[in-house]
Amino acid sequence: MEMASLPFAVWLLLLGGLALGFRAYLRRWRPMRLVTIIDGDTYIAIDTRGKRRKLRLQDVDCPELSQRNGREAQAFVRAVVGKSYVQVQLRGRDRYRRHLARIRVQGDDLSLALVRAGLAYPLADDWRLRGAAFRAALARKGVHSGFGQAKPWQSWSRSSWVGRWLTRYKRKTSCRRR
Repeated sequence: MEMASLPFAVWLLLLGGLALGFRAYLRRWRPMRLVTIIDGDTYIAIDTRGKRRKLRLQDVDCPELSQRNGREAQAFVRAVVGKSYVQVQLRGRDRYRRHLARIRVQGDDLSLALVRAGLAYPLADDWRLRGAAFRAALARKGVHSGFGQAKPWQSWSRSSWVGRWLTRYKRKTSCRRR
């Protein structure tokens, strides 16, 4: 009985090892060149085989170009990256079908550099990003410089007609007594 189940167990171990190896293969660091910097955290990159990919920097959120410090974030990434190749680790996709990526420029993490410069908000619970954001807030740099500045993920509600309507509606209903 045990001899008959042995090949099945071996096949299960072999397939599990292949699955883990394939996952590690997908998460490897790849050299790419950023050809278009759309805003502080969204890029179009070309890998060494010529394949174009739309990348979204993982774990941070930069202001949009229309928001305060949005153009500064874009210019910062252009200055840091330049025309050189960067190391990219693909981590999945977001709801807009962009590749979520971690990016290293000459060994330094790009998301950490953006947060240190005060041009991005940390989204992950990473102690390095949180510490850099805290130090940027103490120095009152960039997006951490003043009170009342809208976060990048809050801007859609203020800029769209639906958001303006909801804001007015909430104001009217919140004053009502019960």
